[in-house]
Amino acid sequence: HIETNILNADLQLMQQYAWLVKSDIIRNDFLKLITDEYKLAKEQVIDLLGEEAESRRYKLLDDVKRRHKALLKLHHLHIIYLNQWRQTPEKQNYQLQDLLLMITTALSSGLKNTG
Repeated sequence: HIETNILNADLQLMQQYAWLVKSDIIRNDFLKLITDEYKLAKEQVIDLLGEEAESRRYKLLDDVKRRHKALLKLHHLHIIYLNQWRQTPEKQNYQLQDLLLMITTALSSGLKNTG
């Protein structure tokens, strides 16, 4: 499961989500921590298994590539609506909350990770 999560992770998307954080210091500090942990985890999985995923998990990588375009659109919508929700003075915008929940569910299903 760890390797699957690493293969589903996208550093560019992480950076796009990070821009939702207003504070440069907080955003940069957390993004560096997350990026460093991602790279370390990827290296450790390679060390543990002896080779990169491309030579072992070609079916999973193919599956990830096929879903990437649709998931990317969902992620971009998610970022847009999260930003709108955060700017809503009162977080009582139930239509926007419902939309965010639907997008989150769709992402979870598309990533095949509902846990």
